[in-house]
Amino acid sequence: MASRTPFLMHVDRSALTPADHVALADVVTGRWIDCEDIVRELGGWAVARLADPAIPPPAATQVVAPHATSSDDTMPLVWTLGAVAEWRRLHRLLQALGGGGERHLAAILVATTVRLIVEAGGADGDVYDVPLLGAVTLRIAVTNGRMTVIGLREQAAIV
Repeated sequence: MASRTPFLMHVDRSALTPADHVALADVVTGRWIDCEDIVRELGGWAVARLADPAIPPPAATQVVAPHATSSDDTMPLVWTLGAVAEWRRLHRLLQALGGGGERHLAAILVATTVRLIVEAGGADGDVYDVPLLGAVTLRIAVTNGRMTVIGLREQAAIV
């Protein structure tokens, strides 16, 4: 199925990795974190403007309590615990390399989060990759109107 949102790249189910299947099981069992927590860790909604000055923050009505359970249907975007661990690993790596790469990636992640919340509501229920920068993509699953970040994928080894 094709997405109605051009920046979402459909991922064929046969191409899913073992880590993707673990993440999808986490989605089903409600083991995830509200995107508000992740955005705060990344530096807040204002960080998105570093990547795209024209991008608006999500509506205040989308701010919900952190660490809600999967029964809370008010959150349009959440992250699996594995995706959070992948973000933190990549952040530490970029921070160790120096040059501000971790701040640039944080800005792009927040801007992409905003874009997903604002523009991707009509996506089909499936798995998609969202380009972030260079060889890094954000893998999301869309189920029952909720988008879940299930991982960050590096297309080439970043050493």
